Amino acid sequence: MVAQFFKLPITHRTRTDDLPGVTGTARLDPKTKNLIKRLSPGDIAIIDHRDLDRLSAEGLIERQVGAVVNVAASISGRYPNHGPQLLLEAGIPLLDEAGPDLFSRVSEGTRVRLHGQGLYVGEEIVAKGRLQTAESVQSAMIEAKAGAATQLQAFVANTLEYMTKEGGLLVDGIAVPQLRTRFEGRHVLVVVRGHHHREDLATLRSYIREFKPLMVGVDGGADTLLDRGRAGFSSTFLTRLRVGGKLVDAKGVSRLYRPRVSAWALTALVLAASITVLIVLAISPAGQVLRRDLLTQWDVVRYWISGLF
Repeated sequence: MVAQFFKLPITHRTRTDDLPGVTGTARLDPKTKNLIKRLSPGDIAIIDHRDLDRLSAEGLIERQVGAVVNVAASISGRYPNHGPQLLLEAGIPLLDEAGPDLFSRVSEGTRVRLHGQGLYVGEEIVAKGRLQTAESVQSAMIEAKAGAATQLQAFVANTLEYMTKEGGLLVDGIAVPQLRTRFEGRHVLVVVRGHHHREDLATLRSYIREFKPLMVGVDGGADTLLDRGRAGFSSTFLTRLRVGGKLVDAKGVSRLYRPRVSAWALTALVLAASITVLIVLAISPAGQVLRRDLLTQWDVVRYWISGLF
């Protein structure tokens, strides 16, 4: 009886995993960027992210999630956002508009299964939504592009509002707060969470190693304006407008920067070349003849020196 008692849950779990669909451990968080930090491969991410942006999608793909369930609309039509398209291209199923009550119906760590238009716990359906396909995402993106002009107008209006409130910063400059770190005369690398920021940092590895710049991390940025749709980016845009002449993006630095050859590297090169020449002189016939001539000349010089004394 004891052996059968322990065997039943294992048999039931195996039967659940054998059901059609994608089965995994549920991980929930209304903040996608917080959820990404604790995802493991195969997990089913349950998020509340209207207009899923590229950066969040890349984070979910990097964590190798089994599926994504969004209680909101991943493409609302306000503007074109590429997050859903990236998920589908990576082979990750996306269930949309599953309803906000899903957060109260599923607990963290629960074994769930995504099949068709529904999310299941065991054989019980806990949420229904809209399973996105390549065709549905493409259609939604076409409609969203039509709304991009409206979003751009809203951004311009929001920018003008910030200029009215903070226009003095563009004329008088931005006051630097008191810092314990000295910036004067040093390279400064500002890291913004934009498209391909990890790849950009990788291309600057030699530059960072040689110049050891001060590194300043900033969350968000104007580069992701239309893909994120945040009104607060207007202030970021004005800041870039004010200091734009002092900024060089990562791709520009990687093209302009050429690593300097260190003295150690030059010494190693000369030493390697010298060893190669000595080896050639030691084993080649011409080298042996040259070596005999050098020894003969050395004997002559030594005899002449000894004659002086």
